[in-house]
Parts: sequence; C-alpha cells; structure tokens
Amino acid sequence: MRTSPGRNNPYRWPKKTGFYTRGTLEQTLRQLKEDRTWYVTEKLVGYNLSISTEGWIASKNKIIGRIGMGTLKFQGVSIEKDQLDTLFGSIYRLKDFMKLSNFRNVEFELTLYGKMILKGTGISGVEEWRYRTKNPNRGRGEFICHGIGLVLPGNTHLPFVFPKFISNKECEGGRNFIVPINPYLSDVLKYYGIAHTPTHAIEKLSEILHDDKLVNGIINKKLEGYVLTERHTEVRGLIIQAMKLLEMINPLYCEQNNNI
Repeated sequence: MRTSPGRNNPYRWPKKTGFYTRGTLEQTLRQLKEDRTWYVTEKLVGYNLSISTEGWIASKNKIIGRIGMGTLKFQGVSIEKDQLDTLFGSIYRLKDFMKLSNFRNVEFELTLYGKMILKGTGISGVEEWRYRTKNPNRGRGEFICHGIGLVLPGNTHLPFVFPKFISNKECEGGRNFIVPINPYLSDVLKYYGIAHTPTHAIEKLSEILHDDKLVNGIINKKLEGYVLTERHTEVRGLIIQAMKLLEMINPLYCEQNNNI
C-alpha cells in the first residue's frame, strides 16, 4: 500500500530558504529591491507532522501511522487515540467545507502540515521559548498547523482565496499545491478548531526588517524566529471580495464566519 506505515511521505513540505542561505544572495537582493508585502508567522520549534484525508499520518520523511490505530508513539511522546480521532475529524470537516466553498464537483486530497510541539523546545526539553507559558496545552503533544496541501486534478486551478502557493508539483492524481497560512485560511482553521500559527504582521519587507516589535520578540526569546511568505499584489482586496462572495453563495460559510 502506497501510504502504509514505513513508506515515504508522498507530499513533503518544501525546504525553507533563509535570507542568509548560501547561494540565495541574488534572490535576497531582488526581494529587498522589490520590497513587496509579506506575511509574518512564528517559526515553531517541534517535529514535522502531516495528516491526510486519505487516512495517513507522516513525519517529515515517512508514513508513521493511519486512522483507526491506537496510541501513536512519536519522537518520545504519545499521541493518544482520542487526539488522533479529533485531528482526523477536524480535517474531514474542513474538506467538506472546501467541497462546498472552493471545489464543487472536484475530487481532491487535503493534507494539514504542521509541527508537533513537545516539552519545551521539543529537542532539549528546556522551556526556552515559553510554549507552556503562552499556551498550557502546548508541550503535551499539540499539533500546530502552518499550511495545507491540496492534490487536485490536472485541469483544476487554485481558487483566488489561496493567492500564494509555495510548491506545485505533479503527483499521482494530479498536482499537489502547498499553501502556507494566510488570513482566509487562518479564519477557516480557527472555526474548525485546528490550532495554527498566528500572523504577526502583514507588511512590506523593508518595514518587517525594521519592525522593533518583531525584532524584540527574538531578542527577548519570546519565540525562536519568523517565517516570511510573500503575498501577491492586491491579494487583500481579493480576499475581501472572496469572503463577500462566499457569504452570498454559501449560507453555511456565512453562519460559520459570523462565529469566528
């Protein structure tokens, strides 16, 4: 079976590129010159975990479990069956919503990408980034989502509520689009009770690099760092238009959004 435990993760989260990553100087200079708007989210310390509507759970590289199993042992922490059932229940409800709102008459696979936050940093056991102080549920094996994956048929395009994807690769069944957290996705995840990385800022790159609040967050060890994702031009207007359109054509979404 292609997604049985021990097999390779079929849809890995792409490797992040830093401003100081070797070989990226030209790209960094171009980004500084263009000075576009970026989303700023927290860089979490933990272990990569992905959950699919096809019923599998994976670490960064390997399938480690499937729906219906008992307690999952992962990197020294036990993820209890009821927690796994809750995660799968949430992702199935999210997929049902997307069928109504974004992908009518389209068969697709949905993947949640995130980090499993363990005690302290998840590596040393030291409470360095204050996860347990900021959220008492963290440090006990909580899954925090930082993006989604959508395996869509080859002739299907992403809706404009997902204005930026960071990966678009051919795969079995079509193409796998990987979309990081954006304001629209954040609202939807919040409604379905899926913990996710908050957006700390939406600013031009020059403003981000000189934002004292963001810089002090790192200096004072309130967090390890930030993840920046470029936003398309005029995307804010598109998201607002999309939300209004969904309220008109989908009463279910309208009711949900009023409760967010």
